[in-house]
Amino acid sequence: MEDAEFVALHESGGLTDDLDRLRGAVGDRHLFVLPRPFDPMPGDVAAELLDAGADPSLAALVLERLPHDDESITRTSLGSLAEHAGGSGPESTPFSDLSALACGGRGNPFLAPAACP
Repeated sequence: MEDAEFVALHESGGLTDDLDRLRGAVGDRHLFVLPRPFDPMPGDVAAELLDAGADPSLAALVLERLPHDDESITRTSLGSLAEHAGGSGPESTPFSDLSALACGGRGNPFLAPAACP
């Protein structure tokens, strides 16, 4: 837990402080983000992290619809995930509004870049 940064982007109003926390922690700590449905989504968060200098090969998991019968986990890199940035509705993202983003920090083999397909 001390190696992770947990951020929920569900509050109304600005997200600047929370996004700053993520930007400051990416690459050094594991990130677990609960995006606000459709604003921002996992691709938008990935783009923010890349803009802050994150390594595009950093592993990322998008966990959707947990624990429903149709849950899914997408293993990708931060760079690939950022390709889904932009938009403001369900038609502009491949991910469910019930998504969470996990992004690897140092020393986690489960989220290591080699674990990405």
